[in-house]
Amino acid sequence: MMFKEALKTGFFEFQAVKDKYRELAIEGMHRELVFQFIEVQTLLLAPFCPHLCEHIWTLLGKSDSIMNASWPVAGPVDEILICSSQYLMEVAHDLRLRLKNYMMPDKGKKTDKQPPQRPSHCTIYVSKTTLLGSTLLCQFCVTTLRPTVEDCLITVIASELGNMPELKKCMKKVMPFVAMVKENVEKMGPRVLDLQLEFDEQAMLMENIVDLTNSLELEHIEVKFASEAEDKVREDCCPGKPLDVFRMEPGVPVF
Repeated sequence: MMFKEALKTGFFEFQAVKDKYRELAIEGMHRELVFQFIEVQTLLLAPFCPHLCEHIWTLLGKSDSIMNASWPVAGPVDEILICSSQYLMEVAHDLRLRLKNYMMPDKGKKTDKQPPQRPSHCTIYVSKTTLLGSTLLCQFCVTTLRPTVEDCLITVIASELGNMPELKKCMKKVMPFVAMVKENVEKMGPRVLDLQLEFDEQAMLMENIVDLTNSLELEHIEVKFASEAEDKVREDCCPGKPLDVFRMEPGVPVF
C-alpha cells in the first residue's frame, strides 16, 4: 500500500489547504466549512489512529461509532477555481518579492543616500493577449511548440524557431522561453499552451484587491490593462503573469 502517498495527500496537503484558507480568510473562517474539514480529516486518519479519531468523532456530536461511518466521497473538481486560486497566490507572492526588491538600495553603488522610500501605490497591469506572451516571439513559440511539446526535443524546437525570419531579432530570448514553456507543461500539462486564460484575470484581482492592499500595507492598488501602459510594460506583460509598478504619491497620514 502507498502509505507515504496517503500521508502526503490525506494529511499534509490537506492541512496546507486549510492553512492557506485561514490566511486568506481575513474576515474569519466559515464555521460549517471548518467542521467539515475536521470531519473529513478525522475519517481519513481513523484507520491509523482509531482511538483518537473515535474521541474526536464524539466531540463532533456523532452518535454512532466512526468505524461505522462511510469513507469521504470527493465531489466534482472545479479546475478553473483551482487555477484561479493558484494564480492569486502566485500574484501575491510575486508582489511581495517585487516590493522587497523595490525597497533594496542599488547594489555596487557607494552612496550616502537613504534607502528608497516605501511606495504608497501600485498599479497591476494585466494583458488580454495570448497566455504565454503578448510579443511576436511568444505567439510564434506557442504555435510551434504545440505539436512538438510531447516530444520535448529542444534541438528540434530551436531549429524550427530559428528558421522563422520573424524571430531573427529576438533569438536570444527564444531558448529561455522554450525552456520555461517545457517546465510549465511538465508541471501543469499541455493546457498551459492554450491561448486564453480560463478565468477573468482582472475580475479575480479586483475581487481580492482589498486583501492584496492590506497584505502589502499600501494605500491603494489599481488594476489596468497593459494596453494602457508604456511599450516596455506591454512587451513584458502577458496573461497569467501580470506586471506591477510601484510608486510613491504625496499624502498626509491621518491617525
